[in-house]
Amino acid sequence: MPTIPVDKADLFELLGKSYTTEEFDELCFEFGIELDEDTTEECQGDERPQLKIEVPANRYDMLCIEGIAQALNEFLGHKKAADYKLNPSTPEISLTIEKSTESIRPYAAGAILRNVEFDERRYNSFIALQDKLHTNLCRNRTLVAIGTHDFDTLTPPFTYRALSPKEIKFIPLNQTKELDGEELMEFYEKDKNLVTGTDRTKTEIVINQMIAMFSGYCKNEFEVEPIEIISEHNKENRVTPNITPKKFEAEIPIRFKR
Repeated sequence: MPTIPVDKADLFELLGKSYTTEEFDELCFEFGIELDEDTTEECQGDERPQLKIEVPANRYDMLCIEGIAQALNEFLGHKKAADYKLNPSTPEISLTIEKSTESIRPYAAGAILRNVEFDERRYNSFIALQDKLHTNLCRNRTLVAIGTHDFDTLTPPFTYRALSPKEIKFIPLNQTKELDGEELMEFYEKDKNLVTGTDRTKTEIVINQMIAMFSGYCKNEFEVEPIEIISEHNKENRVTPNITPKKFEAEIPIRFKR
């Protein structure tokens, strides 16, 4: 099971209560997760204590502090499930997927979060969630690769196309020199696992997880701007993210005590 380190003080603030290690361990047990470690006694100087929490491998919504807090708050009855809203309801921005991607990675999804308020720890959680999703759900990016960008630096509409290596021009993160595709592969030699595959379902799960965890930091809480995905290769045009609630039927046994 994935082990998620979270800031102890930040988590307790989100839960609205400070717990002893024993109390929080019991809460985790009741919910169905496990407190692996409380680092409070090991911290030195200005180190911030962490709680390391084991979560089930299929709970992609609990791979960050935001998701853990939301799940526990709902379990405790402190909060209801978030009410996500698409604004505008009809997308004004589009992403066109060209046929050239068909044999490489033919699916894409996107969304826009406007007026996001991040401090350093929120930003670190944002990056860490992407890493966890890449490792877990995305199988080291073989199924899905996540890219997040400062929308103020972009000009829509967007096009997703496949080019030959020499046609690709890109400046890697934290670098100043522009590289072509072949040079990029050399630059990222140690990260060969970044090659991506194709899985539409997981692509849509990933975009939903990202907006679910971090739209709460938008000025208009839980408000998301959708994108129209125009698929030239298969004509399966759609709008992402799809936030329509899913309904399931379940048989729940009831036990009566005498």
